[in-house]
Amino acid sequence: MTTPAGPGKFSQRTDKAVGNANAALPNAAYGENKDYQEAKSAAPMAQGGSQAAPMNLQQMFQGMGQGTVPLNAESTMPQTPVTDGAALGPGAGTEAIASGPPLASKDNLMAAMTGLEWMANRPNTNDAVRLMIMKAKAELGIG
Repeated sequence: MTTPAGPGKFSQRTDKAVGNANAALPNAAYGENKDYQEAKSAAPMAQGGSQAAPMNLQQMFQGMGQGTVPLNAESTMPQTPVTDGAALGPGAGTEAIASGPPLASKDNLMAAMTGLEWMANRPNTNDAVRLMIMKAKAELGIG
């Protein structure tokens, strides 16, 4: 049984043995090791340590905060209560939230129903998608 590695200078690294593990194939058939060495030399193995250039996070995220309104900033709409569009509180209720135009006319939905039924019957289709298709069928009067 191997004892666990200790801290600091007393550590016995166990990952160093892996470095030479790919040097040759164990129990290789005749000529197989030569083919392996040629294939291995086509793409050099990674060396210890990172060879990639360090990331400049400041440059990567430069300008991302532009346009962000701080929490303690004055309101740009002082006459509108924060509960506007909510079901409770002052301001307009949920009816103020525009639902937009219908996504599809009944004719377009009927034309697409074959494809939608195929999608609903797929094994990995989300239950929410299946429910949406069932509701569309019910609205169209299709059983």
